[in-house]
Amino acid sequence: MKGSNYGAEKVDLFAPGSSIYTTFAGGTYGASSGTSLAAPYVTGVAALLLSKNPYLLPCEIKTIIINNDDDVSAFSGKCVTCGRLNAYKALTHIQEHPSTYSGAGADEHTRTCIEHQLSTTVPHSFSNFVSAKIGFHMGTCTDCGYSKLLAHQYTEFYNNGSSGHLAICGDCQASTALSHSLACSSSGSTSHTHSCEDCTYTLTESHTLHYFNAGLTVGHTATCIGCGYSFSEFHTWITVGAKYRCSECGATSTQVPVLPFALSPEILAKIEQMGYIGDFAMDIGDGTVLCRVGDQYYLVRGQTEDTALQHLQNELSVIPPTPKPHNF
Repeated sequence: MKGSNYGAEKVDLFAPGSSIYTTFAGGTYGASSGTSLAAPYVTGVAALLLSKNPYLLPCEIKTIIINNDDDVSAFSGKCVTCGRLNAYKALTHIQEHPSTYSGAGADEHTRTCIEHQLSTTVPHSFSNFVSAKIGFHMGTCTDCGYSKLLAHQYTEFYNNGSSGHLAICGDCQASTALSHSLACSSSGSTSHTHSCEDCTYTLTESHTLHYFNAGLTVGHTATCIGCGYSFSEFHTWITVGAKYRCSECGATSTQVPVLPFALSPEILAKIEQMGYIGDFAMDIGDGTVLCRVGDQYYLVRGQTEDTALQHLQNELSVIPPTPKPHNF
C-alpha cells in the first residue's frame, strides 16, 4: 500500500489499512488509509486475547499474534514475519503458548512464559471436581495440579415440600438436602406468603402481630414479626380493677372515650330520663362513671360521680381529645 510503513526488521506484520470505512470529524463517515487504520485491528485482536485470558503478559500477546498470522508471499522482505494479522488463528491457538507454573498457594500460582522468562501471578483454574463431604468438593487446578476443598456451587433446586429442597452442585453434580431460603413475597390484612428464593416452595400463614402503644386517644400499631406488615387500630379496652387496659398492647388508663352506640340501651334510657344536657357525670355502677364533655362520651374509673367530670375536664385541658372516639 502506498505510504505504508514497512521494513524487514522494523515492522512485525501487516494488518488491513487501505480504504477502511471509518468516522471523520463533524460526525461524518468515509474511507481512509494508513497505519492509523491498521493499528486498531491489531489492538482489537489483543483485546480479544485478553478477554479469553486476562492474565496474559504483553510479551505473550505479541508472540501469539505474530506466531499465528497468515503467510503472504507479497510481504516477503517487507516485515519480520512476512505475514498478515489473523484474529481467528490467534484466538484458536491462545493456549499453545508454552508456560510453566510454580509457587502454588491457596488461591493462585505463578505462571512463567518460557520464551521470555517473564512471570505473572494468576488464579488457579479449578476443574475435575470430586464430592468430598456435605457442602464441599475437591477441585484440582488444570494448570499446576494443586488441589483444594471448595464449597459446592448449587445451580439446580428441587422442591421437597416443607422440609426443604434438594440442591445440585453445578460442578460435581453432588446433591444436598437444604432448608428453604424463605422471603416474604406478599402480604394481606390477615396473612402473608413466604416463597423460597431457590425453588418453587411457598408457605401462607397468618400474621404474628406485635403491638406498640401509640397513645390513649390514638390507639396502637400492630406489626407482623414475620413479614413486617403493619396497620393501626383503636385500643381494645377491658376493665382491670380501677383501670382500663388494652387487651392487645397493654396500655392502661382511668378514662377512655366511648361511642354512644356502644352504650347499653338501659344507660341511654337513663340519660334521656334524667334529662342530662351539656357536660355531665353519671354513675353507671361497677365503679364506672359515664361523663360527657362536649359531644364526646367517656368512661371513667377510680372517681366518684361528684369528682369524675372535674377530673376529666382537667385532663382534657392538658391533652385535647381526639375527634375519633374508640369503640368499647
